[in-house]
Amino acid sequence: NQGVRRSQTQGTFAAVSSLPNNALIASDKRDNTAFYAASGSTFYRSTNSATSFSTAGTLSGATVIRDIAVHPQVAGDVWVSTDAGIFHSTNGGTSFTLVSSTVTN
Repeated sequence: NQGVRRSQTQGTFAAVSSLPNNALIASDKRDNTAFYAASGSTFYRSTNSATSFSTAGTLSGATVIRDIAVHPQVAGDVWVSTDAGIFHSTNGGTSFTLVSSTVTN
């Protein structure tokens, strides 16, 4: 596993060292500088086209983040599925609200 990699030249890829190798990634379709990532129970965001990531809002009670979805028409509208429930952010992952704690497989 080579971890998370990015390219600005459509040819040469470089590792994104600020993320764990197994991170989930999602992009914001309305803001091409915004990317979101998760690993374990930590949520990350990038505001510089995935050049680097930093930790963002907390997902209270979550120990595993399962998936990230970003609204395709609303910038900063992020949904996160975890073992503790579904969380929603309207500010690009700065903060999250628990929407539902009932999650089934």
